[in-house]
Amino acid sequence: MTLYKNNIKCFFRIIQILVFPVLFSSFLAAVNTQNAKGSNTVYALSSEENYTSAGTVWGFVTYQEGFSINSTVTLSISVASNIKGGRILISDGGELELLGDLCLDSDVYLEIGSSSGDIGYVDGNGNGIICDGDLDIPANRKLRFVGDTIIDCREHYLNLGSGAQLLIDSSVTLTLRNLVLTGLQGVGSSSGSIGFVDNSGSLALQNVVVEMEGDYSLDQGYLYIHDDVLFEGIDKKFTYSSRYEYPNQRPIRVDSYAKLLFDFETIFEYGNQSSVSDECRHSLILTDTSSVLVFNGSKLIVPVDANVYSGFFVKDGTLILDNLVTFSNYQGSFINKDENKGIIFGDVQDGGVGPNLNLKVLADARVEVLGSLVFDA
Repeated sequence: MTLYKNNIKCFFRIIQILVFPVLFSSFLAAVNTQNAKGSNTVYALSSEENYTSAGTVWGFVTYQEGFSINSTVTLSISVASNIKGGRILISDGGELELLGDLCLDSDVYLEIGSSSGDIGYVDGNGNGIICDGDLDIPANRKLRFVGDTIIDCREHYLNLGSGAQLLIDSSVTLTLRNLVLTGLQGVGSSSGSIGFVDNSGSLALQNVVVEMEGDYSLDQGYLYIHDDVLFEGIDKKFTYSSRYEYPNQRPIRVDSYAKLLFDFETIFEYGNQSSVSDECRHSLILTDTSSVLVFNGSKLIVPVDANVYSGFFVKDGTLILDNLVTFSNYQGSFINKDENKGIIFGDVQDGGVGPNLNLKVLADARVEVLGSLVFDA
């Protein structure tokens, strides 16, 4: 009987040795296809996958060396595992569609096309690209967002290369979260490093430090501020200059319990003007007293024009001043003295309900005023 049992065991061991490798080889061959789909089975792809036709990847699929998407191809993806290494290449005209968050380990890098001006497309469907390391947008390439997308770098850097652009499509919101943004410069409606297809797009910043590379003008689209957002850069100017006529102007909105801070020697220029309505002065909105605007050794410049409505009016929220703060309200060499086109903090013009703005002047604060400044706080 013992000999019989041993023979049975030997028989099954031979079957394992001969059959299992064949099944495993077939399994790998089935996974490394154009349209690899996951399930409850764990698939491990050891080399870079190249997608030359549209497909969907989902479930327990692990990329050890990333993947590439050919031109005009859309890859729809929702995988449980991080992308472990290698690259994500979106060829010119290719599209990455997120069906869930896409998590990248620190060694993964992004490539867009192969030539200057090439464009890769991303449709986040409200999902995010979550990075465990820095994410670089290659120089002279564009990443166009055609659906709501989040980029979360988990306290690492999002570096915009020279001539690179994040382009926001019509009615799309791009959210940059938990990161340090470098390389911001240019003009949003044209070749700026963050650009807008039209005035209906939105940029949301959440817990972001913006290290400005040069001057940047947000001349269309919405800007939403969540958590803490800090602009820094010696003598660098962030301009909000939407000149679309009311009611089509797009505001900057600072959310409840959020803080917008302009740090040492940065310049915030509020360039909103209108030929039809003084509502252009109200386009920086602090939601309530928990919404905070901070000038720390920085400048607020509000250009004026005798022929149009202009000025700057913040009614609600909390304003904090620290170190030398300059409020400048002029046009060329002309120093504005018209309160209606000046800088106004508080509830001066609403009358009856009293001011809703808290003013906090810290011990080291000094204020330099060029033009008209009114506080009612």
